[in-house]
Amino acid sequence: LTSPFSLTIALLCCGNGTPRMLSGKRFVRTFRFLFSPAKSKLKQALKQKNKASLKFNFYVIMPVPSADFKKALKQLTEKEKEALVLRLVRKDAEAYDTLAFELLEDVTLESLKERSQETIHDIFFAVSGRSLSKALSRGLKKVAQEITRYQRITKDRQGEVDLHIYALALIFENFTGQFESLYKGFYVATARLTLRTIMLIRKHLHEDLHLEYQDSLNTFLTDLNGRSKRRQLTFNLPLQFELD
Repeated sequence: LTSPFSLTIALLCCGNGTPRMLSGKRFVRTFRFLFSPAKSKLKQALKQKNKASLKFNFYVIMPVPSADFKKALKQLTEKEKEALVLRLVRKDAEAYDTLAFELLEDVTLESLKERSQETIHDIFFAVSGRSLSKALSRGLKKVAQEITRYQRITKDRQGEVDLHIYALALIFENFTGQFESLYKGFYVATARLTLRTIMLIRKHLHEDLHLEYQDSLNTFLTDLNGRSKRRQLTFNLPLQFELD
């Protein structure tokens, strides 16, 4: 057994390597086939008490419209296309938001970003439970999902970074007391979010924009690096956000 053990689930079935979606019984058979050898490897790893070596990677292959699909779509009348689109957006809120962003003048980057900010704010201040730190960790996952949804709809990388900064600002203004909780999950998740924000800035934003985020990020990093849990991090958190 190699380390890490990677299990890849690919929803494709074609001799020529062209991916296509599986459905029904065929999907079930493929799923079982992919998992059957993994089951024995998993048992072998557990016997060796090498649980840390296990790593599962799941890849979801998105459908690619075929030539026949595109041809059939072109043959639809305008009325049929309208009915099809309306049927789709009634079942998929994200599809509705995407089309609204593309079609409606009053649905802008700014309005969608403001709505995501409101959602992020509501997520943080609606957390509850016996352990506030654990509740905030769960909330942070929802926040990350909301930011990802915004980016999928708008393809706006700077807006994605702005939402990360907004979420971090809420944390550092209101919830840093939970960094000292016995439960380290919230501190670690916040550190990861900070590091991801830095990586997004370096990867997607022009260098001229980096200065705009430096002060905020350095404030966050100073707080995180000054905590006792800093040495429990399994990844490298920079001391400062340095400009290139």
